[in-house]
Amino acid sequence: MPYKTIEELRTARDEALQKSDFWFALDTPYLINGLHVTYRDDLRDLPSRIYAVDEAYVKDSDGNLQQTDGVVLELPAVPPIHRKGGSELPLSETFGIVYEQR
Repeated sequence: MPYKTIEELRTARDEALQKSDFWFALDTPYLINGLHVTYRDDLRDLPSRIYAVDEAYVKDSDGNLQQTDGVVLELPAVPPIHRKGGSELPLSETFGIVYEQR
């Protein structure tokens, strides 16, 4: 969905971040991978991708905010979410954590 104001964009971005917060809870029932981390990073970086000239946001002919490459600015696509199955990975493998044995 294109956005006409920075406020609309930030509201949608904040809602998307809030909806994906639970992915990173230690007891999440979902398999989380790099796509999910990248998605949240992209959401956080979204306002910095708005094209502005002399502190004025550049819009297309329909009034939609644009990225620096001229493409209409939209939220990134939500990556697929899969429930953990019978072959559940240990938490350390799910998040790529390496523990040092003592």
